[in-house]
Amino acid sequence: MKTEHPIGTWFGTIWDADPAVLPVPCTVTSGRDPALRSVDSFVRGVAILGRCNSATSMIGLKVRGDGRPVRVVVDLRLDVGADEWWTAQSGLDPARVRGHRLVAVLAQGRTRRGVLLSRTPIGESRKAVGSRVSFVLPAEELPEDGLLLIELIDAAAGLPGPAAGDFVPSAPQGLRIDSVEVTPADDGAGGETGIVDGRTAELAGLISTGGLRGVTTRPRPLPPHSAFLVLNPPDDRPLTCQLSATRRVRSWLPKPARRASTALSRRLRRVLPEVPVPRGTAAPVASAAPVATAASGQAPWARGPYEATRPLPPEVLTVRAVRLVDAAPVVAELTVREGTAEVTVPPGGPVLVTLATSDGGHESDRVAVRAVRCWS
Repeated sequence: MKTEHPIGTWFGTIWDADPAVLPVPCTVTSGRDPALRSVDSFVRGVAILGRCNSATSMIGLKVRGDGRPVRVVVDLRLDVGADEWWTAQSGLDPARVRGHRLVAVLAQGRTRRGVLLSRTPIGESRKAVGSRVSFVLPAEELPEDGLLLIELIDAAAGLPGPAAGDFVPSAPQGLRIDSVEVTPADDGAGGETGIVDGRTAELAGLISTGGLRGVTTRPRPLPPHSAFLVLNPPDDRPLTCQLSATRRVRSWLPKPARRASTALSRRLRRVLPEVPVPRGTAAPVASAAPVATAASGQAPWARGPYEATRPLPPEVLTVRAVRLVDAAPVVAELTVREGTAEVTVPPGGPVLVTLATSDGGHESDRVAVRAVRCWS
């Protein structure tokens, strides 16, 4: 039988509206926006897009690219609510929520960026941290209907057993997606060429060292707190990052007492007479540690060992690298130049870099790395 209308069209009503398709540039900031067409394992929000609800979450937006490449910026946030969601829904040990979260961001089914988020830096309160995940989507990868699919997955799940144990399982669970911004990328802007400092590289998505504080006001990287960082090289050339490293060692004095101890020891050395020391014996050193501890009002033996940082020579560093796409080992080049270490990774997707020491340090020693500058 021949029909005049396609099958199914008679179910429509005059109240049906065409699916919302946003023109580029556009920004989606609410889960109630009609352009947010589909979600999977994702809870919509009102003032934000929403929160991820499992180890793999997906959102789908409708945008009109008009045959041009577009730049996509996804604002992620790790806050107290993310920890509460993870604790309530994962069913795992709540103590594990205080680790690092390693997340891979996919678009159209392809891994675009790797993100490392941490809320446990040394000497800082557990405030929220965020990351602006930025990448370019070629024109041929955005279909005619304009459906843009963005996924967040647990990147640590595919790592070898010992490496995966350093990260929080089901990392995306509870993470906030505050907004998604889509802009034209015809000008090629994005900070992927030339030499940039560590803060600019983190904002551009070239590296990820734990997240940014003050994402909405004055973005700044976290202080050095871990031996991990993620490098996101461009598709056609390697990425080099200049790093400085410190070692976190155990100290039986809290930070105020260490500062007072150092100042008092210097004063004592000025006033105490020098005593000749026979060869082969240890020289007595004036120390004000007990006095400083009492002055600070803190008892180190009551609160346990504290942590202090010491500069780490780059000559004792070793590097391990693994690609987040397939967990395959990556040959990362480590170069020592002018008192800093330079790590170079080849193109081919996000790379997780881990720094360690080769000097046989004590097992309680830990390495903390900071990005100085990057170039590609």
